[in-house]
Amino acid sequence: MKTKVFMLAVVMGVMFTILLSQAWALKAPGNLVGNTRQQAISALQKAGFAVAFNQQPKLTDKKNLDSRVAVVTYNSNPGANYEYMKGTTAYLMFYKYQVPRVPKVITLMESHAVGTLKGANYQVRVLKDGPIAPHIEMGGRVAKQEPPGDTIAPWGTMVTIHLYRRVPGR
Repeated sequence: MKTKVFMLAVVMGVMFTILLSQAWALKAPGNLVGNTRQQAISALQKAGFAVAFNQQPKLTDKKNLDSRVAVVTYNSNPGANYEYMKGTTAYLMFYKYQVPRVPKVITLMESHAVGTLKGANYQVRVLKDGPIAPHIEMGGRVAKQEPPGDTIAPWGTMVTIHLYRRVPGR
């Protein structure tokens, strides 16, 4: 039986060491990212880990990754091929496929439109070349967006917003 020696503490000049047998330590399986739910659970349980699930999915626009493992952490410490104490829980986060749609930002103020698009993982270009605002309250609001709202477009796509120009002299 393999053993490992760990230095625990030095108390009042006396050194204490603990011998941990291999039977007390768990070796994390290799990289599980991309595996199916069942493959990951099976590998972790076979290695002796308790398994829990992170309820917050990691969104992806790649349909082939749907419901596959995105992230594995062990008691909040990421990493495969490390040794952990028995009783360690492995937390799994899965990918969730989502069709990426550009948010509708027509009539929003510039700052709100930019925040909405960036929050949805799109790049934003602002052009102040829209038509003259029909009402004073419309100045600085989005008149047009390209691609249009609710269009399917991959995350990271550049969305151009055209702002109404303010009425001259007001």
